[in-house]
Amino acid sequence: MLSLPATKGFEIGSGFSGTLLTGRDHNDPFRMENGKIRTTTNRSGSI
Repeated sequence: MLSLPATKGFEIGSGFSGTLLTGRDHNDPFRMENGKIRTTTNRSGSI
């Protein structure tokens, strides 16, 4: 995807909208679900 010369940017997770949030708002807090640790949101985009 990055080898395309026309590509200016692409979004993963919250993408470009994450630049408008503070660190506190963009946090991806953890919680327990069925004995497993999960995140409450997907703002990090697995990066």
